[in-house]
Amino acid sequence: MKKFSLSLVALVSLFVVSCDVVEEPVVTDELTMEEEAVALDRSFQKIVDLAEVPDCEAVDGWYVTDYGKKACGGPVGYIAYPDHINSTEFIALVRQHKEDMASFNDKWGLTSDCETPLQPVGVICVDGQPAFKY
Repeated sequence: MKKFSLSLVALVSLFVVSCDVVEEPVVTDELTMEEEAVALDRSFQKIVDLAEVPDCEAVDGWYVTDYGKKACGGPVGYIAYPDHINSTEFIALVRQHKEDMASFNDKWGLTSDCETPLQPVGVICVDGQPAFKY
């Protein structure tokens, strides 16, 4: 019985600890530039995957946010996301990606064009996919 209790305590502790895991930033001192770039791409793919929905039928319930961070400032682009996803998680991932990209740019001394992408005013549905309205 004592073994069972200890096993149960260990299992519950592991579960509690795993629930509180916070994703580490992508940019670290241990990775090469290429490895960090791949990690940034992966974190952006998570953002895209969360925003994807099977079908865009109505423009109601869609939001737009900027993503990324150019070396000279400003966003890399914009992404549409539906209101029925976990918006808190989505925006947190977008914010972390921006911070990681800014750190990446600073760490590796990167430059970029200083063009600002046109900010959409809304979302429309075209052939079942969200598209920006300007």
